[in-house]
Amino acid sequence: MKSAFYRCITIVVFSIIGLGCSNSTLDKQIAACSADIKEGLNDPNSLEILSSEFLDEAEGSYRISVSYTSKNTSGGRERGSTTCGFASKDSTQLDPNDFQNKARKTHNLMKSLNF
Repeated sequence: MKSAFYRCITIVVFSIIGLGCSNSTLDKQIAACSADIKEGLNDPNSLEILSSEFLDEAEGSYRISVSYTSKNTSGGRERGSTTCGFASKDSTQLDPNDFQNKARKTHNLMKSLNF
């Protein structure tokens, strides 16, 4: 009887531990957005995410807002924010048709061309 009880407790504990280790969809979306933000930074390794939130858009799109800091060319930290669009709430890939994502890509391209 004790053996069955301990097995049940062990299963519950490992289930809880396993759930805590998994990345949520929001975590994966923040990672995708962070990777996209890093493309436009002078020092990509300096990115620090301060906050993120889900934005409920009336037209049915799914976006998250991300606030962050990063180092500028002088080495000081600057605050920034951006919005990343996804095709759906369950998608972890940036939506290439989202106007916010397109604007960020255009900005990064112009920066790389020294405009």
